[in-house]
Amino acid sequence: MKSDYLHEKHFSVAEALQTLYINHSLIEKMQYLAKTLDRLGFDFRPGNFDVDSAVKENGTYPREYELLIQVLVKLGEAGIIVKGIEHGLVDFPHVRANGEEVYLCYQLGEESIHFWHSLESGYSGRKPLDEI
Repeated sequence: MKSDYLHEKHFSVAEALQTLYINHSLIEKMQYLAKTLDRLGFDFRPGNFDVDSAVKENGTYPREYELLIQVLVKLGEAGIIVKGIEHGLVDFPHVRANGEEVYLCYQLGEESIHFWHSLESGYSGRKPLDEI
């Protein structure tokens, strides 16, 4: 495998589907915790995180935040790249037959992995999986 890829781990389509199946409940939990934290007024998003306003009076983070971090770590350990916590948007690094590194893309609510996109294009550049 080429050494100049951005990611060390790559999934075949079958491996991505299996990994999604195994971790689907964690992706649902991630979204649920994000929405719960949002309702509590806890802004965890990068660039918006304010520790002073986010920490409770006793100096601890909300339990939901600690659980969210645990979920994100588990997803990362599975090789899943989280792109949108609130939307349940995740990517699986993949190498096309032509050697191009891309992402297989899934969002909660979709029945399976149906899309892929280049590393640069992101969600707006999603293409049908049959075009990979």
